[in-house]
Order: sequence, then C-alpha cells, then structure tokens
Amino acid sequence: PDDLKSKLSKQEQVVLEHLLDDKTNKDIAEALFLSVSTVKTHINNIYKKLEVQSRDDAKSLFAK
Repeated sequence: PDDLKSKLSKQEQVVLEHLLDDKTNKDIAEALFLSVSTVKTHINNIYKKLEVQSRDDAKSLFAK
C-alpha cells in the first residue's frame, strides 16, 4: 500500500485517509477546509492513479 500511496500527492494522500475512514465528500471538505468540488477532483485523481473505479475498490487496496 505504501508504494501506491507514493503515487499520490500529499493532499491526495490526506483525502485518501479520510476516504478510507468512510467520510463523505462533505465531511472531507469541512475537515480540510476545501470545497466539495475540490474534494471530488482529488478523489477522481486518486481513482485514476490507483486504477480503481470506486471507494470500495480503493478501500480493498488498503484493507488491513
């Protein structure tokens, strides 16, 4: 999983951590002082870089 995370920018890694904690886009936006659309952009970039289609796919990559 650390190899995968190294593909992501620092901000994307932070967003990913929230995503793995089952936070909604709105929750992530509020926690990081970002707009929801910015969070969605980060999440789309994360999906592309990790080659996944959904939150569940992303979570399965990092399942402990």
